[in-house]
Amino acid sequence: MLEVRLKKQMSLKHWISSLLFLALSITALLFLLPPDFRKLNDISKVIRGDKGEILRVFLNSKDKFRIPVKYKNLNEDYLEMLIEYEDKRFYKHYGFDLLALGRASFQYIKNGEVLSGASTLTMQLARMLEPKDRTIYSKILEIVKAIQIELKFSKEEILEMYLTLTPYGGNIEGIETASHFYFNKDSKNLNRLEAALLVGIPQSPTYLRPDKYPERALKQRNKIIKRLSKNDKFLFSDWEKNTKIFTAKRDYNLYIPHLTDKLVLNNKQSLFETFIDLDLQKINERTLLRYADHFSEKTNLSSIVIENRTGKVISYIGSLDYFSKEKLGANNMVAAVRSPGSTLKPFIYAAAMDKNIIHPSTEINDTSYRTKNFSPLNFDKTFSGKIKVYEALQRSLNIPTIKVLEKLGANNFLGILKSNGIKYVLPEKQINPGLAIALGGIGISLEELGSLYLTLANEGKYKKLRFFQNNFEIHKEQVIFSKKTSKEITNILRKANSSSVNMQSDFLSNSYGIAHKTGTSYGYRDAFAFGYTPSHTIGVWVGRTDGTANAVRSGVQDATPIMFSLFENIKSLRPYNFEIWKGYPEINIEAPKAIKELTERRLVEITFPKPNSTFLLEKN
Repeated sequence: MLEVRLKKQMSLKHWISSLLFLALSITALLFLLPPDFRKLNDISKVIRGDKGEILRVFLNSKDKFRIPVKYKNLNEDYLEMLIEYEDKRFYKHYGFDLLALGRASFQYIKNGEVLSGASTLTMQLARMLEPKDRTIYSKILEIVKAIQIELKFSKEEILEMYLTLTPYGGNIEGIETASHFYFNKDSKNLNRLEAALLVGIPQSPTYLRPDKYPERALKQRNKIIKRLSKNDKFLFSDWEKNTKIFTAKRDYNLYIPHLTDKLVLNNKQSLFETFIDLDLQKINERTLLRYADHFSEKTNLSSIVIENRTGKVISYIGSLDYFSKEKLGANNMVAAVRSPGSTLKPFIYAAAMDKNIIHPSTEINDTSYRTKNFSPLNFDKTFSGKIKVYEALQRSLNIPTIKVLEKLGANNFLGILKSNGIKYVLPEKQINPGLAIALGGIGISLEELGSLYLTLANEGKYKKLRFFQNNFEIHKEQVIFSKKTSKEITNILRKANSSSVNMQSDFLSNSYGIAHKTGTSYGYRDAFAFGYTPSHTIGVWVGRTDGTANAVRSGVQDATPIMFSLFENIKSLRPYNFEIWKGYPEINIEAPKAIKELTERRLVEITFPKPNSTFLLEKN
């Protein structure tokens, strides 16, 4: 008896010491091994449109699609179903559920197998943060980590973390990601049947993937519904129980690829809320594809649409086909540097007007012009004699523009662009580009040109284009041209010749409603068209991405019809804020006497001394 009593005492001491050791170990772990939350920082970059719709989701560093979750955006039905099914006492426990642990342990001892789980949502979060083999030790560690998480975070924050990491099959993680990839909607817009299906998938995400195994997913959803129906709070009709849900994994990986590539490349943030109007973007893409049928296989097209008042970019097409090898489609031709042809001419005239070098009705002699290394011609290789500035700009004549630039100074003009943050590229090894600027002798992108035409539309005030909502960005306006000059240039461009445009458009019957200008680069490689109204500015480029010419490109013939069609799209889809210029564009025909005529440079002939003359210097 004494021996038995001693054994019992020793056994009791053993259990007490074991429990004490376990308690001390858990206490030590609570302070020594905090959870590793780095996984929550490895999230997908997400691009959204102006109405919140997802345009693109980028893979994270582990090739997972993982969109972070915000509690305020979660679907209430989904949350209630999840907690009822997975962790009924979630809001009452501190990381582990003692009742669930006791029940699971008893069932295991009685039946020799696991019949019900005991992991709380917080314990599951701990396991997802630091996955380990399923052992008693790892389960204890999960409990410790869960307690640590509960001590540090609110229940709402725990749900955000849990629902960001939850697996939903393949490389899809998080309820927000699953909602978009399987149902093409934010999680807050899930209906009850969709919510029930997504509650069940994490039980076995690979086996239950709804896009691959819809019957399995449906069976699991019905299991969820049956379990939930035991609670009067969750009542499902017979119709709901028998209704199938069809899903398909959508591809958010490459939509509006050129703009999204650009945003992610230059910014470290994870969420980009752009101003892209997805409906307008889609119809503009179809418009460009329709016009592409008229060009050769290697010809590419790009366009940009800007909202004038805000500088927001609402449509952005970098090329016709991102994957096209013939078109080198992955190149972003909105941001690409190209020769702008005649598209800089309005700004040369505007700068000269602001400096009182010319007036819209100043006369310029359109005759042959020649220097040692520069002998330009007009586009049609003819001369018009004396012509007024507004006529020269409307007809996009080269010689008058060169003469105006010569008076203004090429470097002075470039100084205006540079001082206002407008980016351009000089020809290789060329410090002073000279007068060739007037004919496209520098490189500049469709984006930068778009911001310049936006300046004219905004009465001379320049603002940087806005591609996404950035709370840290300060949107300053800079005055490049005077209000008076901008209005005069606009009136001139409203009367620009569009009679040769081969298309039907309401804007051509009222051609004064859109101010527009075209450009054709040297060798007919690039065709540009820019147009602006009081509300919107549009730029279009047509050419070959590799810069070679396989056909005669013309801004008027190739790019202008597309530009007018894109204005038609805006008028159709955004009539509430679309405006055109009204009334007849008046042009001041009385130039001040001092600048009634542009005085030209005069060649000076040196008659003395004669070449090779020798001079003798005498000492005093």
